[in-house]
Amino acid sequence: MKTIFAYVLVLPLSYLAFRLGTFVATVPIAFALIKASVYVRSAIAGIVAGIGGVVSAVAFGWCVFNWGVGPGTFTLFPFFASVLILTISIQKDVQLARKQAQTRAEFQTSEKGWLSNQVGNFWGVVVGDVCGLILAVAWFFLA
Repeated sequence: MKTIFAYVLVLPLSYLAFRLGTFVATVPIAFALIKASVYVRSAIAGIVAGIGGVVSAVAFGWCVFNWGVGPGTFTLFPFFASVLILTISIQKDVQLARKQAQTRAEFQTSEKGWLSNQVGNFWGVVVGDVCGLILAVAWFFLA
């Protein structure tokens, strides 16, 4: 019964942990790079946010299973439950990055070229999500 309750907790709340982790990781980086251009700042903060979000989602799943169910219960299926929602988030982030790249290209070709410098780089978030997922898989299988 504890295992089912842990899955019920991890499946929806791992996405919340992911978003909270991205916020906690992004805010200090964004403020540290306040003098950089929007494009550079959003790329670096996006990469750090993606990695921080995935790490927090997996850490949430690990905590729920190890503390709620028992030590050593964070196995393959609980790991997949922790990162399942994140794969959907990566697809959404890719779509947003494509739209943002298209908007940037439209601004560059129009007379509003100065606006293209104010559009951030959302591909950093995609790269961060994928890198975070790779790091989480590496940690899971090597630890």
